[in-house]
Amino acid sequence: MKGMVKRATFLLAVGILAFWVRAACAAPIVAGGEFATERVIGRLGRVKRDQSPIFAQPGRAPRYYVCRAGTHLVLTHAVPGWYGVLMIDGRIGWISSGRVELLNYNVVTRSPAFLSLMNTEEGRRIVAAAFRFLGTPYKWGGEGPDGIDCSGFVRAVFALNGKSLPRVSREQALVGKPVPFNQLQPGDRLYFSIKGKHIDHTGIYIGNGYFIHSSSNRSCVAVDTLIGTRYGRALVAARR
Repeated sequence: MKGMVKRATFLLAVGILAFWVRAACAAPIVAGGEFATERVIGRLGRVKRDQSPIFAQPGRAPRYYVCRAGTHLVLTHAVPGWYGVLMIDGRIGWISSGRVELLNYNVVTRSPAFLSLMNTEEGRRIVAAAFRFLGTPYKWGGEGPDGIDCSGFVRAVFALNGKSLPRVSREQALVGKPVPFNQLQPGDRLYFSIKGKHIDHTGIYIGNGYFIHSSSNRSCVAVDTLIGTRYGRALVAARR
């Protein structure tokens, strides 16, 4: 099959992102490539057996999820005996390659599905840039594709949009216009006091109570919610 597959056929919901699939050549799994203006997230896979576990590391506990036969997965990495799976919160889990049928489709996206609902073009650009880092490993003090921390992530996203920010979150929070929490818009910067003493974490609001950040708990750039979580309770400032 050539060209775009009908979106209704293989529309995949991963968190708040919408992906679709395109026929792929017989090539290795490579995430992050480009197809015209589209970003290749990975390859489409289908689970072959019931009770197929997805682990935090190849063959190692904890288990993130147990799949039924027929479940479609977004496969982002391949190592001997294992496939990396994009999880709903942006983490990468691992499933035995013997339990998955690798299908001849790339999973692609142009941008998060909700970008068209955003209030401003600037907000769309900021959130689109933020999602380019989805799944990037967390690394304290990191600023690049091999690892990035929370303030480095926010700084890098805004640099891609022509805006310069200080390196650390406490100093970033001094820059920009304060935003009341009930007036947040996608693209606003969020600042948290997780430990309750001073600002020690940051992320970017993406709408509907969600934000994207480089999380040490999740070990990567991932999506979380402010609603009913410690992040909502620890939010102390927002800037635009």
